[in-house]
Amino acid sequence: MEVVDATKVPPPESWEKLPDLVMSVHGGNVPIDIIQKYGATGVPTAVYLLDEPYEVDSSVQWAQHYDWVFTVDRSTVKIHSENSNAIHMPCGYDESIFKPDGPSVKSDVLMLGSRFAARENILMRCVSKYGSRFTWVGPGWHELCVAGTHYNQLVSPEDCAKFYRGAGITLNIHRDSTWSHFGELNKRNIQATHLNPRFWESAACGGFPLSSYRSDLEVYAKKTPSFKNENELMNALDLFLHDPKARKKQSKLLQKAVRKHSYLERAKKVLDSVLTK
Repeated sequence: MEVVDATKVPPPESWEKLPDLVMSVHGGNVPIDIIQKYGATGVPTAVYLLDEPYEVDSSVQWAQHYDWVFTVDRSTVKIHSENSNAIHMPCGYDESIFKPDGPSVKSDVLMLGSRFAARENILMRCVSKYGSRFTWVGPGWHELCVAGTHYNQLVSPEDCAKFYRGAGITLNIHRDSTWSHFGELNKRNIQATHLNPRFWESAACGGFPLSSYRSDLEVYAKKTPSFKNENELMNALDLFLHDPKARKKQSKLLQKAVRKHSYLERAKKVLDSVLTK
């Protein structure tokens, strides 16, 4: 296996022996003409779309040039199946990094990630009550982190694992379904169903991700608590911040639920789907 930068994918003619598969992750920066060249040689091409449905208006334009499209969100399988073999494949976790054993950074409530409106709006009331118990990780939280602890920086996956392992509760507020870093790219207003990487990674570390509701919770973690609004989040914090036994119970259930969802297992699914077709 060879891993290359998205913008520096070698053309088919550069290989002494052609690869069995060309696989892109995200895929938006890979030159389409290179993918088409591989397709013309008979080498199967695949892409794993991690930002669906937030960028579906864009991804549907270039992903159609791949033989196989694996999308984290089941809601966009139908769209991509019009041009490619499309399969739902949720996010997962790197088991070499996200595991229960290892160094940790202690916190009561961890908010790790980017600041945007969907998160900020639902957090205001929580901060007024529990702000001193929050640990914020990532830039942009200055106005909300006055009473808590703030790590004002982007962190590596290894450092993320340290924070997850040490957190009593990891707040996991999903994006709004139409919000994208690159503008409005979901004009169909497709509602996201998938669980983001924070859910899988925190749970794999033995943590307790308290997540905003997504329908895939019913599939992969049916018994875990979630919240749909500010009141439900406050009720959950009121309960779990004062009940360590309940937190521990949820952590064990979630760790078991995600055990078979490592990226190694995801890779096996890709190979089984593409190479045994």
